Amino acid sequence: VFRGQDGIFDLCCKTAMSSFPNPIAHEDYEGNSECINLRSVVADELLRVRMDTKMSLISEIREKVVIIGQELANGTNAGYHLSVVGHSRGGGYATVLGYYLASDMYLEVASAVRVFTFASSPVGCADFQKGFKHLEEEGRLVHARFANSNDLFTSLPLRGYSEENKSKVKYHHVGMQVRLHKANEAGRRRIKQSLDVSYDAKEPLLVELARAARNV
Repeated sequence: VFRGQDGIFDLCCKTAMSSFPNPIAHEDYEGNSECINLRSVVADELLRVRMDTKMSLISEIREKVVIIGQELANGTNAGYHLSVVGHSRGGGYATVLGYYLASDMYLEVASAVRVFTFASSPVGCADFQKGFKHLEEEGRLVHARFANSNDLFTSLPLRGYSEENKSKVKYHHVGMQVRLHKANEAGRRRIKQSLDVSYDAKEPLLVELARAARNV
């Protein structure tokens, strides 16, 4: 479980992207890329190799997952289930960690790595989104992304500067979005129609603003 908080300053100013090797670059899927761009303030903390341990935080977490998972499996070959949860910036940590753990073919999980995020902002580029979708289609990763309909923070940042590309790169959400509506007239009317669930929704920022205004 990850916690963390992004304020409006962070989402508007801390938008830089860092480039990392794609852990599934060797796999065959449409839009495959050798590298992926991830939001620096999130990914650098997880993927930076420490000087003392010579390991990244993701590697350290993986070690603990294997130890605890083996204890839960109790010496059988049944495997274990793995869920990663995060809120706000912690949701970004959970999204990146879920991607890397689901990419690990040697991690003996009994089902897809399950990611649950709340009020999370996008953390990756289009290549990251394509890789994420590939892992979902392979049954190795699922992601439920919960967001309040009047929370514009989940739409930010829009673009980030990539040092590798020397240009602005658009951020893309991943996973299945579950939109939660406020308990007012507009919100109740929307929920009566159906659950507000969408995958790979691409709505203009003006539409997001209008929805937020209706749900204030």
